[in-house]
Amino acid sequence: IALNPSYATAHQWYATLLTGLGRTEEAIREIRRALELDPLSHAIGAAAGTVLLMTGDNEGAIEQLEKTLELKPDFISALRLLEAALTQAGRYDEAIPSMKRVIELHPENADMLAFLGYAYALAGETNKAWELLEQAREQGVGASGTALLYTALGEHDQAIEGLELAFETEAWPLLFYIKVLPMFDPLRSYPRFQDLVQRMNFPE
Repeated sequence: IALNPSYATAHQWYATLLTGLGRTEEAIREIRRALELDPLSHAIGAAAGTVLLMTGDNEGAIEQLEKTLELKPDFISALRLLEAALTQAGRYDEAIPSMKRVIELHPENADMLAFLGYAYALAGETNKAWELLEQAREQGVGASGTALLYTALGEHDQAIEGLELAFETEAWPLLFYIKVLPMFDPLRSYPRFQDLVQRMNFPE
């Protein structure tokens, strides 16, 4: 950014980093700058949706991600984020059918099974959520994905065990946002969860 202040992608990834660190105001400022510099970038649009979702602005995330999908309707990252935002907003009647459509279009994207199960669990349809947990395991969904589903099902010890396994075996998706991801809020009071976050050695 110092070398090229107008490089939108640098602002995008800096915003992503700041989001994972919990530095909300700075993250929002950086992602807004990225959008100003390149408003037609679907990657930056999806990143903006991520920042808004992680900082608790579900409706703002939904609005941003819908705009992004107008630019690129089949952009899987934006689709997944939109469904996560709809779920967090309690709009299960929209999130669940949308997730099913994405799974039909992208059956190779097994992680969507965990997100669908998460939505079913929050909607109170726990039998379907347990079925999807088994299906997700069979299709090789990562430990952090199944941890997400265990959290929604109220199986917090198993969720934390999954996150501890993910810490040993996974490098990116959900663990990067463990400090801020709203889906893991039910786990934050557990000493084992706090110890895991400590071991991840996030910079202050």
